[in-house]
Amino acid sequence: MSRSQKPRRKYDPNRTLNRCASIAERAIAAMPMRADAARDIEIAAHIALDRLINGADKDSLYILASALDVSHELAARGVGIEHIADVERGMAALVRAKKHGDRTGVWVLTGADARAASGALAVHDAQIEVASRAMVVDVIKTVTARVESGARETEFEVMMLEAA
Repeated sequence: MSRSQKPRRKYDPNRTLNRCASIAERAIAAMPMRADAARDIEIAAHIALDRLINGADKDSLYILASALDVSHELAARGVGIEHIADVERGMAALVRAKKHGDRTGVWVLTGADARAASGALAVHDAQIEVASRAMVVDVIKTVTARVESGARETEFEVMMLEAA
């Protein structure tokens, strides 16, 4: 073979199969979440909210805080940006509940705080239904990495840590 030609690529019997698989993966990632997957995500947050309204433990508070953090990040990326104020009101309600829980040992949402958290959770549910699967997965990875590393924390995450 002369130097002017590139060397041939080694034969790959799975090349077409791999190419089809990557095309299918991109198509699936662009689609909205499956209804059952969205429902699974929403159930945990709704159970946590219900437990917080009836008086619960710290774990329920953090489950709901994680859901609202994901919701805020989705809004920052343009999914439901018009409802970001509702999400921030829900986040503020959780911070107040955490401060109250740290003082008294009872983590509970009442009155306006319960309504604010419920409204923020409704926004979260709507965002999960319309956002693409790839975006939801990326947002969850981003929020988890940010919390675990302690770098670039949002104001909400800082307030939750300060209230601790």
